[in-house]
Amino acid sequence: MLLRRTALCTLSISWLLGLPARVVRSEPSRDRMTAEVLADEAAKLMSRGDYAAGCNKYEDSERLDPSPERLVTLANCRERQGKTASAWLALGEASEMAERRGYSRVAEEARRNKKRLDPHLGRLNIVVADDAAGIAGLEISRDGSVVARAAWGLGIPVDPGSHVISATAPGRQRWSAEVGLAPGPSTVSVRVPALAVDNALFERRDGSPLPTTPARAPAPPPENQAASDDSTGRSQRTVGLVLGATGVAGLAVGAVFAVAARSTHDEIQEQCVADLCPPSTLALRDSWRAQANIANVALGLGVASLAGGAIVYFSAPSAARTQRARQLGIAPVVGLGSAGLFATGEF
Repeated sequence: MLLRRTALCTLSISWLLGLPARVVRSEPSRDRMTAEVLADEAAKLMSRGDYAAGCNKYEDSERLDPSPERLVTLANCRERQGKTASAWLALGEASEMAERRGYSRVAEEARRNKKRLDPHLGRLNIVVADDAAGIAGLEISRDGSVVARAAWGLGIPVDPGSHVISATAPGRQRWSAEVGLAPGPSTVSVRVPALAVDNALFERRDGSPLPTTPARAPAPPPENQAASDDSTGRSQRTVGLVLGATGVAGLAVGAVFAVAARSTHDEIQEQCVADLCPPSTLALRDSWRAQANIANVALGLGVASLAGGAIVYFSAPSAARTQRARQLGIAPVVGLGSAGLFATGEF
């Protein structure tokens, strides 16, 4: 009877105010709808192999509408991207959230996958020197995020790749180092030294700044050192030797093909009478011409390279002729049935 009167009273008030009676129901928030759109876009990106952009979309989706299912999906994407530590962390958060919401099946799946990733984690151990740990206000960061003091000296899982470790403290110079972590199970240790005092931040009692230690500029090379390997001719002599060796090899190849061409020619002569040769010698004649051409080119190139190597070697400059030697230029010239070298410069 009480429920009936309440319903009648509600309808009466609605009628009196001129408002339509309706059943109120909850609608999904705009953030949740945006999260669904982002998740759909992320799935499309992953199907195209763009895991970096897809994972970022999944991360935005989870931030707008946190749920253990979205965290598990994000972990799967990060694992495919190669960021094992990020996947491991997302699975831990998913299991905790699922436990709080009573999703036992999702929590168990997240814990099982997290355990599966344990043997594949890479870890970064930040070791702080004793004389550095006592510096007041010392703050250590990894990739821009502050590392808690309790985590110093512990192997913390991190994703493979390059990481920047930095240390700062009031009145001290900043220190930083970049380390790389390869994919797979490994532990890389980084030692943070004591930070040097930044004298630029202090003053004497009279107000004058403390002297800073300037960085030592490299000592200028002695004048005699201006004659480098190039100026003493060592590099040019090396080029001459290489050209000479190439010439010797060319002569050897040319000689081999010359002998072969001579042998083939003799074989043809045995089957020919005067200038008349049977059709069976057609293949031999083609082979003879090819061997003769190769022999001519190889011998010509060998002679040219050997001569050029001798010129380059014996014209190697001394310190007094460095400038002229730098103007020396050599270029190979190869034509049909001939080869050689073209040299320009002052000798």
